[in-house]
Amino acid sequence: MATAGTTIPDSLRTDACPNCAYSLDGLPEVVTCPECGQTFDQSEIILYGWGRGKHENLGNAKGSRAAWLLALSVAWIALVMPSFRGAGLFWPALLVAAVVGTERIVLFFRRQGADHPGLTQVRLSERGCVQYDSVAGPTFITALLRAHGWLLPVIAAMGIFGACACGRIEPVFGWILCPIFLIAATYHWFPCRRFRQALLQVPTGAIANRNVAFHCIIPWTQILQFTLRPSKEKTQRLRIEREHRSIINEYPVDAEIRCTGEQAAELAKWLDQRLTAARRRAGLFSMHQQQSREI
Repeated sequence: MATAGTTIPDSLRTDACPNCAYSLDGLPEVVTCPECGQTFDQSEIILYGWGRGKHENLGNAKGSRAAWLLALSVAWIALVMPSFRGAGLFWPALLVAAVVGTERIVLFFRRQGADHPGLTQVRLSERGCVQYDSVAGPTFITALLRAHGWLLPVIAAMGIFGACACGRIEPVFGWILCPIFLIAATYHWFPCRRFRQALLQVPTGAIANRNVAFHCIIPWTQILQFTLRPSKEKTQRLRIEREHRSIINEYPVDAEIRCTGEQAAELAKWLDQRLTAARRRAGLFSMHQQQSREI
């Protein structure tokens, strides 16, 4: 339930199930959706729109931008494949291109079956923020890579070993590359295992909510700032920036959301309150730590 200080403005309340888009008009604040059976909490702000920046792909971009992304993908494959052919890696590169191309095609055609008001979903709560890049859930290929991606370095190591045995490459390269790939496989095995465990906790029938296993909520204490700027056709560009952990800026949320002027004003105020409260908590924690050291 929404608590004091965390009440969601009426203009930002969700009137559709965030999992299956079933209308929730007239239902209480915390309900079980009568259509898909998933629990829904009205103390969470649900925003819809299209992905931007690093979140943008063929499955969630606006129509005009999706056409450009498709053209760029085709151009990239056409430019890169000849170089792989010259290096004797045409067939492995063709296999990778086929897998990536299949995923792009699936993303593109899944756009047509979206029942939600937008192709991407942003969730904001007292705990933090998260963006689901596809309301229909990630593709089978994405899920397969997240669950068993550690097998790819193993397969690469086996391929290099076979190439060494057949005399296709020098043994010294095999002795260097095989251990590197096996170390990479070990490194990726742990996050793949954690992902499989998280996926098992997702309730049956959770269509869009299946994204919880793919995307972690970023707490407000890790957020640096946000920007909310008007865009075209009654939309707003929302960017929430995470504290810098590298030279590259991280944006857990970067989307063009459906939002009126009134909703944008309420949203900016609500976000300001979340960040102010988070900084106050962080300041009190730092002060408590300093006092403990002094004692």
